[in-house]
Amino acid sequence: MGSIAFVRWILGWVDFQIRPRRKGACERFLNLCARQGVALWRIGRSEEFFTAAIAVGRYEELRPIARKAGVRLKSGKRHGLPFLWKRVSSRKGILAGMVVFAVTLHIFSMYVWSVQVTGNTSIPSDQILTEAKNLGLSPGALKSRLEYQELQRRLMIAFPDVSWLSVNTQGCMIEIALEERIKHPEAENQEKISNLKASASGQIIKLEVTGGALQVKVGDAVVKGQLLVSGIAEDATGGTRMMRSSGKVIAETEKSLVAEIPMKQTVQRPTGKQIVRRSVRIFGLELPLSLTGRPQGEYQKESQRVTLKGKTGDLPISLYTETWSEQTNEEITLTEAQAEEQARAKIEELKQQEWKDVKILSSNLSGKMEGDVYRMTLYCQCEENIALESEILFKP
Repeated sequence: MGSIAFVRWILGWVDFQIRPRRKGACERFLNLCARQGVALWRIGRSEEFFTAAIAVGRYEELRPIARKAGVRLKSGKRHGLPFLWKRVSSRKGILAGMVVFAVTLHIFSMYVWSVQVTGNTSIPSDQILTEAKNLGLSPGALKSRLEYQELQRRLMIAFPDVSWLSVNTQGCMIEIALEERIKHPEAENQEKISNLKASASGQIIKLEVTGGALQVKVGDAVVKGQLLVSGIAEDATGGTRMMRSSGKVIAETEKSLVAEIPMKQTVQRPTGKQIVRRSVRIFGLELPLSLTGRPQGEYQKESQRVTLKGKTGDLPISLYTETWSEQTNEEITLTEAQAEEQARAKIEELKQQEWKDVKILSSNLSGKMEGDVYRMTLYCQCEENIALESEILFKP
């Protein structure tokens, strides 16, 4: 809406028809209005009459012009704030709602709706937001109580890797804008004196040593804890040279994993009974939308949170739904096939956890019943780096 249209809406305007009493009367009427400075707009024409619009306060000025021009005027639909207010003022419910809405909007504008972090690369946003919350800056905080200079100072102290930081207000959104210091890679500590020892028993197949004195060669069999590379060696003059050992010692090793699955297990199964609790949280204040209380007994809880979003990010208004499903304990006895399936899954989980950097060359998987337990064992021929750095410490 342009400025002229806005002013017309504030003042109010009316549509009207211009009906001629004789030929050419409508055109004469429009010319007379233009000469006398009476502004008309939305001028249209049909076979029988003309149409136009005028500010509601100037409509009475048209009557002497109409008589002089030989036309009849017929007012039509009224537009703008005065007529809207007249309709609304007669409906107390709508009027009260508008007042409540305006007051609520004003109150909400006094609070922080969302906090965003920009410019960070290595420092997680969640870490910065957590620290800001500890300092009193979070959705729901009263903007008038925030001391922006103090916030900036304390955030800079909390994050020494930040070169500059600014807390900016954009309506109900607070932006924490920052720039991190450029980190120069630190030189590796060459003063450290260390050995490389075997982290597992095996046979060496490859050496990639970049520092230290080798104590083994390709083809040697070594045991766990054996010295592979020494940080103390003799130099060409017969003196002692100390250094940091570094590199890789690749060996073939044997590894194993064991998974035991009890055949008798207690599992929880849903009975089908559910209790649903809903609530809305505004600025940290939780308002229940249902009167259902917390259930008693064995229940499994599932929570769902939906946060309303605005143009600048999350708003401090969230809808919560908690679904409580009643559970009953049931004793079951697995079949051997079911136990084997669980054991395989457990073995795979252990491999992911314990053998991240291990290359498996061959494997043998076996399982059998041992009383009330199904036992599965995985034997593997592997290839891995067994060099483990061990610092040499000297007593003063």
